[in-house]
Amino acid sequence: GLFNKERLFDVLQNFMVFEADSDGEAVSYSKKMCLYHQYYGVNKTITSTIRAVTGNQDRKIGVFWHTQGSGKSLSMVFYVNKTKNIPELKSPAYVFLTDREDLDDQLFKTFSRTGYGTLAKRASSIKDLKGRLAHLGSELIFTTIQKFQEDPDANKVLTDRENIIVLTDEAH
Repeated sequence: GLFNKERLFDVLQNFMVFEADSDGEAVSYSKKMCLYHQYYGVNKTITSTIRAVTGNQDRKIGVFWHTQGSGKSLSMVFYVNKTKNIPELKSPAYVFLTDREDLDDQLFKTFSRTGYGTLAKRASSIKDLKGRLAHLGSELIFTTIQKFQEDPDANKVLTDRENIIVLTDEAH
């Protein structure tokens, strides 16, 4: 099914990345393309995202479930690749929320190594997160859920922006 014209262009435009072999000066890059479950899962999630934004569901996108080792981080990269150009989403900012530092590191490094190095930022606190969300633009902000427990201001509204997509990874 890859050679269906629309699908092929979609894969070439949104579901293919070059990942650096390190965080600093890269020696080599690996070309990575989506697997079928990533392609169909991301596209279904995008359909749900558009329904949520247009008011056809309760602004919750839903769950995109992966097994361990099936490319969850790259699926998130593919999701951002495609959603950042959807007019209805108004150039969204993305907040990646995890429950462990190692997951936060993994996601941050994956995005940094696949071309999002200048947009990928880490929120060191709730105050820092609030400050980063105040900027207009397509930032990618990485944080852990523990910061919300540590800050008494975490229960207050962090921003009035409507174009923020929150992606959680095991943040239960």
